[in-house]
Amino acid sequence: RENEEACNNRQMTTTDENTTEYVTEKLRKSLCVQIYNDKILREIVNELGEELIETYSQDLIRTFCTITERSSNIDNELENNNKREKTIEFLAKWLQIIDNDYMVEYDKCLNKNIWLLSYVYTSFEYEKNDLMSLYTACRTLDNLNINNNILSQDFGRVQFREHIFDSMFNCLWSKLIELSDSSNDELLILWMQTYAFVIKYYPSEKVLDGIQLRMIKTKIQFMHLSYLILLNEQIKIPFELIKDLLRDNNLLDNCDYEENNVTTDGCLKLLPKIIEII
Repeated sequence: RENEEACNNRQMTTTDENTTEYVTEKLRKSLCVQIYNDKILREIVNELGEELIETYSQDLIRTFCTITERSSNIDNELENNNKREKTIEFLAKWLQIIDNDYMVEYDKCLNKNIWLLSYVYTSFEYEKNDLMSLYTACRTLDNLNINNNILSQDFGRVQFREHIFDSMFNCLWSKLIELSDSSNDELLILWMQTYAFVIKYYPSEKVLDGIQLRMIKTKIQFMHLSYLILLNEQIKIPFELIKDLLRDNNLLDNCDYEENNVTTDGCLKLLPKIIEII
């Protein structure tokens, strides 16, 4: 029954994705036609070209992402404003990267600037959740004082999405291991605040099912368990419990645990032992 339900869920997810893709494509084509048929709009887009598209992309992300960030306690330092702007600039460029599936359509279009402007708009409208998660991942790496050179690398849309989340979760995992070796209250508060920010804008199942993230599935699930333990006020010494769970499940070795053990089940195989220890 569980296998049947899982299969049905996958079919529903695939259907939803196909429907969204169809609606997105239909809206983009309609938008292209309307802008092209409007003489004033067409002239504005043609005159400003790439500058207009870049400014528009940055404004979308700045308005959508930074307002949300200000409502959290994740970042109040003036020095991080530059890092925030770099993230906005990068994600604006990411928003303009054309997926391979749409390259033929782009090559055949009458006006490439109008097509790209429409593409940015529809991508933003239908990928808001993943876009917010991407922004969160970039800001998380900044917040944990990691030398974040990912933004300077050349990735396609899918490759960047997988790589940035892989880096974020591995960074959070390293900090959790570091906490298990010390009683640093400041680092603990930072980890919890950062993780709270992450789970508020968690990546979609489609993203989490990427190849790189499947390889660290156990770590991702264990961090969520650790966060819940730390929040539970009834547990008197939460980090002692987390240390025991890490040690007794051979998770303290910050190596390729999943490659040798659990590539698809995550913490499922560890569950009996986890329950026993708790």
